Order: sequence, then structure tokens, then C-alpha cells
Amino acid sequence: MSFKWLIVLWYIAAPIWLSRIFMRMLPVCAAGELELEILKNLRYSPEDKITLELGKILESEGKLTDALVVLRQITSKLNADWRSAYRSFSLISKVFTALDKRGEAERYLNLCLTCNPRYPVSDQPKS
Repeated sequence: MSFKWLIVLWYIAAPIWLSRIFMRMLPVCAAGELELEILKNLRYSPEDKITLELGKILESEGKLTDALVVLRQITSKLNADWRSAYRSFSLISKVFTALDKRGEAERYLNLCLTCNPRYPVSDQPKS
């Protein structure tokens, strides 16, 4: 494991007072601003964020049933990370659209938009 990834892991796992020190070192670990923003946010609810990424991968590989199982781990969790939850709702809607289950797709799209009315859903089915 590289020293850069050790800094990231310490940032995620350290107490708040110590994580602030490691956060100052994160720009060295990131390839750009977008990656830096991802690393900064990973500290908060890392399990939900990683689960969401797994769901995205499964959906992109066409493993739709597996993607639903993984994404529902977030959406059925009490106090799940807000961003992970509404993004999971959107992705579940996309999966149900691919499975030709329009009613379920619209239901999850509505849940996504209830969580975040500004979420861009241009590629999602409209009610």
C-alpha cells in the first residue's frame, strides 16, 4: 500500500481532531479537484458510499438483480447517508426501467426527487 493511501485511510479512520491534520495532506493524494472532493466526503458514511459504488458497477455490468439487492441495503437502512440514499433511489429507478417495470421505476424516481428535488433525472422515465 502506498503512502498516499495510508494518508487517506488515516483521514477516514482518525478522530475528528486528527483527521483535520490528514485532510490538509489529501491534495497530495488526489489526481484532481473531483477526486479530492470524493476523498474528503468518503470519511462520512463510507460503508454507504462504497455500497453505492458497488451498485453502480453491478448495474453497468448488467447484473440488475444483484444491483437491486446491493442498493436496497442503503435505501432500507435507518439513517443511511442522504446522498447515497437518493442516488440509490435514482439508480434503482433506472434498473426497474431496464427490467420494464415502469410502476416501480416511477416509484423510486419519486423517492429520489422527494429526497433531492434538484437531482438531474433527464435520463429517467417521467411520470
